[in-house]
Amino acid sequence: MEEKLKFIIANCCQLDPSEIKNDAGVNHTPNWDSLVHIDIMACIEQEFDISLDTKTITALIAYRDILMYLKDFG
Repeated sequence: MEEKLKFIIANCCQLDPSEIKNDAGVNHTPNWDSLVHIDIMACIEQEFDISLDTKTITALIAYRDILMYLKDFG
C-alpha cells in the first residue's frame, strides 16, 4: 500500500517515487499544489476503489495522513 501510494503521488507530481518521503504533502513536495492534489485524490479513488468526499479530500493533504486514512479504511 505504501509503495502504491508513493507511486501515485510521484506520478502525479512528475517525480521519482524515491523522492516521496514521509513528510511529503501539499506545498512541501515539488509540483504538489492544489490542482495536482485533486489528481492524486482521483488516482487514489481509482486505485483503491474508494470514494472520497470533499471534506476528506481537503483534510488529506500529506502522505502520512493519506496512508493512515487508507490503512483505517481498508
